[in-house]
Amino acid sequence: MLRLQQLIGHPQSWLIDPIGSVGYMRVSTPVALQEALSAHALTAPPYRSFSGVGSRVGEGGLEDYIISGPTRFSRLPRRLADEAATAMKPVLEAFCGCELAPAPLVHGLRTYLPGATLAPHLDWPDRWVVSATLCVQRNATLPPWPVELRGAGRDETASVALQEGDALLYEGSRLWHGRPAPLQGGEYVGVFVGFVPVGYPAQAGVATRAIVHGVRRVKGAAVRWLG
Repeated sequence: MLRLQQLIGHPQSWLIDPIGSVGYMRVSTPVALQEALSAHALTAPPYRSFSGVGSRVGEGGLEDYIISGPTRFSRLPRRLADEAATAMKPVLEAFCGCELAPAPLVHGLRTYLPGATLAPHLDWPDRWVVSATLCVQRNATLPPWPVELRGAGRDETASVALQEGDALLYEGSRLWHGRPAPLQGGEYVGVFVGFVPVGYPAQAGVATRAIVHGVRRVKGAAVRWLG
């Protein structure tokens, strides 16, 4: 699945239209949401643990094949997931200058352990178009573990390190992103929120519509093949 996503990603990164005027932005997570997520992380139910590439798709609530190395995962309760969606929606709408559809994808808590990496990838353009990754907790002495972002032409690159209470807003289906350097020195807890603009991709260009519809067909075939 990772190879499939990366293979599709090469034409996708060139064909997907930009949504807003900037492709990424670091902001502060709304205070009440950060406090609620941090408190929940301290009392979350037992985690399921994962190590290495090859976990079954969707097993941990996030597509685990993009992760290598040890992690733990616990789903957010519905109430807290709804709170995250409600709090981040206006933040992301201001970022993209667009109206976002309801019912986003909310994933977490994902705890990365020393040695974990996140493969560079593009998000599926039918589900994750305007997204946020929230840094809920990290060890105070943890070395920077930046998100690396790259546009199709490599002229749009960035390395963004998040502190507790920071959120990275980004166009995940257009910008390659990952954490290729292994995490060192402690644990990093994240939550992910992904939206699609209202009516997407009908209002986009021909190439964007083609890649989104093509990805939907390929994903459907892959799911049927994997059983």
